[in-house]
Amino acid sequence: MRFLENFQLPITDPVLVFLLIFFVIFLAPRILKRIRIPGIVGFILAGVMLGPHGLCIISPVNGINMFSTFGLLYIMFLVGLDIDLVDFKKNRSRSIVFGALTFLIPITLGFLVTFYIIKLNFLASLLLSSMFSTHTLVSYPIASKLGITKNRVINTVIGGTIITDTAVLLLLAIIVRLFKGDMDGMFWVGMLSMLAAYVAVMLWAVPAMSRWFFKNLEGDGSAQYLYVITIVFASAFLSEVAGIEPMIGAFLAGLALNKLIPTSSVLMNRTVFIGNTIFIPFFLIGVGMIVNLNVLLNGYNALIIAGLLVVTAEFTKYLAAFITQKIYKFTVVERNVMFGLSSSHAAATIALILVGYNLGILNIDVLNGTIIVILVSCLVSSFVTENAGRKLAVSESLNAPKEKDSLQRILVPVANPATMEQLMTFALLIKEKGSKEPIFPLNVVMGSVDSDEARDEILLKNQMIERVANQTVTDNQSIQLETRIDLNVANGINRAIKELMITKVVMGWNGQTTTVQSIFGGIMENILPKNHQMMFVVKLLNPFGYYKRLAVIVPDNAQAERGFEKWIHQIEQISKELSAKVLLFASAPTLAAVKEKFDTSKAASVNFVVFDGFNNLLSLNDHLSHTDLLLWISAREGTASAQNYLEGLPRMLSKNFEKSSFVIIYPEQHIVHHQNMALRIDGLTKSPIKENIERIAKISKNVKKVIKGK
Repeated sequence: MRFLENFQLPITDPVLVFLLIFFVIFLAPRILKRIRIPGIVGFILAGVMLGPHGLCIISPVNGINMFSTFGLLYIMFLVGLDIDLVDFKKNRSRSIVFGALTFLIPITLGFLVTFYIIKLNFLASLLLSSMFSTHTLVSYPIASKLGITKNRVINTVIGGTIITDTAVLLLLAIIVRLFKGDMDGMFWVGMLSMLAAYVAVMLWAVPAMSRWFFKNLEGDGSAQYLYVITIVFASAFLSEVAGIEPMIGAFLAGLALNKLIPTSSVLMNRTVFIGNTIFIPFFLIGVGMIVNLNVLLNGYNALIIAGLLVVTAEFTKYLAAFITQKIYKFTVVERNVMFGLSSSHAAATIALILVGYNLGILNIDVLNGTIIVILVSCLVSSFVTENAGRKLAVSESLNAPKEKDSLQRILVPVANPATMEQLMTFALLIKEKGSKEPIFPLNVVMGSVDSDEARDEILLKNQMIERVANQTVTDNQSIQLETRIDLNVANGINRAIKELMITKVVMGWNGQTTTVQSIFGGIMENILPKNHQMMFVVKLLNPFGYYKRLAVIVPDNAQAERGFEKWIHQIEQISKELSAKVLLFASAPTLAAVKEKFDTSKAASVNFVVFDGFNNLLSLNDHLSHTDLLLWISAREGTASAQNYLEGLPRMLSKNFEKSSFVIIYPEQHIVHHQNMALRIDGLTKSPIKENIERIAKISKNVKKVIKGK
């Protein structure tokens, strides 16, 4: 009998409540997808049906309310974390203009409607009209799933959201003080000083503390994620102390951690996955639970007020998007995306109206009408964003610049599983976003195919590689583990490059060189001459989010190489992904060529320095800091940009720049067919003879170095 009591309505048993909610989270999007209705709408409608104003199946227990609040904070945090700071800074004027329009137009027209048509008093009209200015980014997950969050209008809407919601919530504090009659000079001094202190802590102190934390706890994924969540709630709480809404604090937490959590990182993958899977659906279901459709049966007065509020809310938001479109010449599709994202009223609206109702400023009809505004605006926002967002995604894909080589295949040879996460993350940083090709981790085992030891080593190492790789890749990425058995590692890598038609190779460097490698050459020396692909040698001492700047050192005549424009494109891409500035060193002629090809709009910030001290590379230390990531553009032997100091560059860097992280880039080269270039003498070619003479000379030179070293 006690078992049956748990099924009485409304259900209050936490186990059954959460079972039902997770069942809805799993089922609703999949059912509605078949009838082309956004999944977000399904969550809201499910909340209406399950909640106390629908079928009264679930009683909103404290756990649900807490998860719902967490979901709202999570949305705002992801908005701040996902925003493209490079574009946001360069286009902040658009955000300011849109923020001003989407605040002033709704509050002005809304005041006229509420004061002259609905006949509310001054304070009630001002409070209710401010509700029209607010909007919650309920449909942001739709834009995120469609991959359009880097579009210029998305950044415009995000900036506008923060401006208008902050202005409205500050206005709410002023209205409450006016209503209570206790606003004086100390109120303004206290509010502004608290806000200034809070912003300073979030945008300066938190990033510095977080950089130290991520550096010292690299590899501990659970601790990193828990730290991030702690920062979100700490920021939300401090924002309440400062007198603004917690959701603004969550957004500032996202901004504070934005540069420290790269888009392609494992931590970003976990953060987005957990939010989209659990917390955000809880918030949307919670929004649905507060909707009371029964207000439509409370007479004509409630219907008229609800209708006026809905029309005013949607029209004023559309007008703000329309004027912004005309000012900045956005397309119709971009305007519709702006309207879709900014038309939903939820969190801030609820806060405003409940405060007004509890103080007696607003009556029950206005409260009920506002609830209808929340439902209608969330549905309109979801449908418009889904429809216009799909068109924008298609348009972006069609207009995206095409690479000359459409095939983007990246090989990541793995010698040490402990450094694999860094190498895989770097591979994701340099991978073209539109590429559907997987990343290829490579396990090279030395030995015989028939050897039991080789087979056991393959199984153990492959399991470790797969475990790390699956934690690293994001939802829209994939991996394909490759294994080669060969007499030495270099041969295995060379074979994999040719068989898989690889275009880029990412390799690690441990800074150590054995005596045999000094004489006969290391792995890189046995790979570079036999391949033409772009190659990256990576040595990282800190996680990617630690680096504030890319220090790029370019050799003379780099502009003469075939891969010149491609490595420039990679620098731009890495800078954008990490929101890191660029400091580029080169001689005057090379610097002029780089400036001509470098698209400064794609990087966070670029400074060019004329540098002629390549015979004394240690002088670079005068320009560098510990938060710089060194990017050395190197060259293969015999190419136009080959220089003496580039020989053995990894060893030189590990010795003289031991406290610096670096990436050595070997640009792509032309494919050279030696048999067609060689001059034949009596059926023999000079090329192999010359090659062997040079190899013997090089071995002799290395032997002398080893002896002198001893």
